Amino acid sequence: MRAKITEGCKRATETDKRVGRNLRTLRLQCGLSMAQLARQIDLPYQLIGRFELGRNCISAGHLPTIAAALRVPIDALFEDDDGTRPIAVVGHRLAPFMRDAMAITRSEQLAALNAVARSLAATSPACTASDHGAATEER
Repeated sequence: MRAKITEGCKRATETDKRVGRNLRTLRLQCGLSMAQLARQIDLPYQLIGRFELGRNCISAGHLPTIAAALRVPIDALFEDDDGTRPIAVVGHRLAPFMRDAMAITRSEQLAALNAVARSLAATSPACTASDHGAATEER
């Protein structure tokens, strides 16, 4: 059953608008029209347009379906304009790592882990050299 066009919150926040912009960008990268995406996720195409323009919020229940149709992880929909993802979105993926890292007690092992993390962060497309120092200090 298709969703009503009025679905979603009454007022879109800046995050909702960002998700809408990212939805449009990712949809176009996939070569999909609004109608094609709408058919894949069983929503009216008009609602896709309202999402993309930031006029309607996308309910959390639709995010996995939309991400799957676009073949991206859900957090790709939340990327900031500079390509970074808010910590609240990626934080859940860090929890197992942080739990394991907290169990390490030997200082040389912690130093080695920190060096590996810095090396990986330096090669991440979302991290620049100037970001790297500040990011590691905050952790």
